[in-house]
Amino acid sequence: MNGYLSRQATLLVALLLSLVALIPTRPQGNAPIKRRHVAAAERLIGLSLTRAERDSLLDELHDGRSNYTALRDLSLPNSVPPSLLFNPVPLGMTFEIEQVPLVLSPVEELSVPDDLEALAYYSVAQLGELIRTRRITATQLTRMYLERLKRYGTRPFSGERRRQLGLILEGMMTQRVPLLMMNSSG
Repeated sequence: MNGYLSRQATLLVALLLSLVALIPTRPQGNAPIKRRHVAAAERLIGLSLTRAERDSLLDELHDGRSNYTALRDLSLPNSVPPSLLFNPVPLGMTFEIEQVPLVLSPVEELSVPDDLEALAYYSVAQLGELIRTRRITATQLTRMYLERLKRYGTRPFSGERRRQLGLILEGMMTQRVPLLMMNSSG
């Protein structure tokens, strides 16, 4: 079926399944849905299908009715909340609710380099320590990064720059980089 006819057929299936009580020739119980029932639904919505198109809808209609019957047979008490929220927490799992103070991991003694560009290769923990100890300001750091963006742009890394970045990342992965935060038990 083409796209337009397929949309019409979907509408017909939905209408037939939802309005089956209004069709005077509706099948009773588990009686099969016949071509004449599809034709009656067609007349309700002003559609005109060929015999072949009606025949191709019959299997879908029977499957749809079976699915709706299964849904109606499902016992769902009012105490079951609707599934509008996904909560990945397993039943019975509890969380600690006592607030504990934030403990930052220790950072070695740092000095501000003569060339602020070198700060681009400092870790977040190191930059945070420099700001916390007021050796640099957030404004200085922001200006340095904005200047780098103006100079290098946001184009993807390529060639030598990609190789240099890979070496830097490899060095960071092989060294024990201090964590920015860890709890008091860590």
